Amino acid sequence: MLEDIKRVKMICHALLIEGTPLEVTGTTLVVGLRSGYNFHLDSLHRAENREVIEGALSRVLSQPLRFRACLYDTPAASPEPPAAGGDPAPRPAAARVSLVDRAKELFAADIVEEDDR
Repeated sequence: MLEDIKRVKMICHALLIEGTPLEVTGTTLVVGLRSGYNFHLDSLHRAENREVIEGALSRVLSQPLRFRACLYDTPAASPEPPAAGGDPAPRPAAARVSLVDRAKELFAADIVEEDDR
């Protein structure tokens, strides 16, 4: 997914590589940035950058997925995503797990904490 973003808009790639995928809740991928990365957070939430990221998520995962970033103090922290419009109803657990597994694979990351709502 990062390579897809890099081809479309290099700055989005540069901002996003500092992030860690934290969870997929409903139809939203939440990526965490370490405390102090406020510039990255604000930049990633700009509409034009969020559209690039969500477009790549849709292309790579073959389904629409919203993007949200948040700050966290340590990898073990449970960050609260910034307030935004309400998410659609959560998907069944089986669908959520497959998205989490796919996000782990795409970001070559481990899950810090998975919310099992």
